Amino acid sequence: MIGVRAACRATGRAQASHDRRHRQTPVPVWPVRVRRVQPRALSEAERATVRALLSSPGFVDKAPATIYHELLDEGV
Repeated sequence: MIGVRAACRATGRAQASHDRRHRQTPVPVWPVRVRRVQPRALSEAERATVRALLSSPGFVDKAPATIYHELLDEGV
């Protein structure tokens, strides 16, 4: 008897919420996006080397930026 807009206003419900819940069309299916490998990403061997270095006894209590600068000073 009354319209959707008036009914939503009377109940305090957003009209968009009502429309979404009572839509007749199916929800659109989005294609699955394939993640691309970043060109500058480290290889698995390089990652393993970095993790081993960061967890070594000499560097375990230091921040990665500090370790980076110390290794840079050493020429590594």
